[in-house]
Amino acid sequence: MKINYLIKICLICIVIFLTLVSLEAVLRYTNILNTPPIIGAGVLAVSLDSFIPDRELIWKLNPSSGHGINSFGFRGREFKKKKKDDVYRIVCMGNSCTFEIKIPGKNTYPIILENMLNENSKKRFEVINAGVPGYSSFQMLKYFKKSVVNYNPDMVIIQYGENDEEGTNKQQSPMPVVVYWLRNKLLKFKVFRLVNMAYWKYQNWKFENDIKYQQRIKKNSFSDCLKNLKEMKEFAKKANSKIYFILPTWTDGKIFVRQERFLFEPYIDIFDELNTSGIATYKLYKDDHHWTEKGHELVAKAIYKKLYKELGSNQK
Repeated sequence: MKINYLIKICLICIVIFLTLVSLEAVLRYTNILNTPPIIGAGVLAVSLDSFIPDRELIWKLNPSSGHGINSFGFRGREFKKKKKDDVYRIVCMGNSCTFEIKIPGKNTYPIILENMLNENSKKRFEVINAGVPGYSSFQMLKYFKKSVVNYNPDMVIIQYGENDEEGTNKQQSPMPVVVYWLRNKLLKFKVFRLVNMAYWKYQNWKFENDIKYQQRIKKNSFSDCLKNLKEMKEFAKKANSKIYFILPTWTDGKIFVRQERFLFEPYIDIFDELNTSGIATYKLYKDDHHWTEKGHELVAKAIYKKLYKELGSNQK
């Protein structure tokens, strides 16, 4: 009996193996997964060729993917890593609200802000979009220390809050070394990439349709979020970079809500700019927290007004 049982198990394993090999061959021959990625609107909607695993950051943008991502792994045009003496460099960090999947790069608030500053200042400003979809305050802290600081920003503006939640008591942690190694190896196989893509599409669908699930997958507790912001502020001081935090603002579809419980100095409050614009919420927000092109324009305007006071002596 035991021998027959083992034979059955071996036959099942052989069938599974041959099926996977055949599917891998079909995927490689047809180049199905070489088509441009489909990126959804949700926080969990990641694309296999726009993102790559990272042990500390968990994921990061893939410089080799194209899709508007430059060779340094930021959204936008190429630039010189070494900053010129006459350039004031601002890096805008954040999540999908900053990166903004469904809006042309030129219409996101970092680029609009750059244009506004250069049109009205004696200085030359360079604003870099360092937003990464899905990032929490934990990942932004790691990203700041591991990558962003290497570009010698004069100022860092951090948009945060949407991926941190009071309802959880956990703090994210780097990916275990073994898991990171195994995932990188498996991603070389298109069968695994297909399964992985299907998994993320399911997660995105669930995120879009299940409010309770949205609350469960938030990545850091509220207290941990504030700790991460404090550490970013201290690190910016050591790096001789000025820092501002964008106070999160949401909408319930009718009114704007200022998330004062997330308030952390020094902050830029975009609430008044949105609330006093006289523009309906649905024209400024695509959902409860992602801005439309018009919303990005007003966010850039709010930041500009704050920086005008900060850099007033250098204005034209």
